[in-house]
Amino acid sequence: MGPLFDVGVYPLTILTAFLGPIVEVAGFADVVWPERQDQAGKSFGVEAPDWACGFLRFESGIIGRLTTTFYVGPTKQQGLEFHGDTASLYVASSVESNAAVQFRPFSEWTWTDVPPAHAPYPGIEWGRGVSELADAIREDRPQRVTGEQGAHVVEVISGILQSAQSHAPVAIASRFKPPMPMEWAM
Repeated sequence: MGPLFDVGVYPLTILTAFLGPIVEVAGFADVVWPERQDQAGKSFGVEAPDWACGFLRFESGIIGRLTTTFYVGPTKQQGLEFHGDTASLYVASSVESNAAVQFRPFSEWTWTDVPPAHAPYPGIEWGRGVSELADAIREDRPQRVTGEQGAHVVEVISGILQSAQSHAPVAIASRFKPPMPMEWAM
């Protein structure tokens, strides 16, 4: 399936939770490394694109970019960057709950660490969706992790790959209601 479905799902889920639904995508994708080796040294051919870049237009008018790859090993281009009119925000990982967050006003050249507003889980909290559903049921409130958002992210990924094949933008039909922030974040 390639890196979009394997690792792109995590930053896309965060981006859509923060910024809302995506209405249009354009994409480029290719097999950059057609012959690879597994950990045992056995060669295998690559058929799914191992590099993909998606350009995203959010319903709010915000534009974004997502790049995923299996071609490059560990890279410094990890995490999420948000650039506004006067400053940038950097989140070091899209999967680790305790990722570093940094802020830089455009008037300065250095990044400043942003202390967490709430004690983060140390690492990757794989069961967060299930525990969030249980909390929502117990608290009689809407859940934050929804199938509608998950289906939207899958449609976005499929749209990026479709655009890469057709060389044309792809409209995204699905919508979802973005999750409410956690109580401690309001």
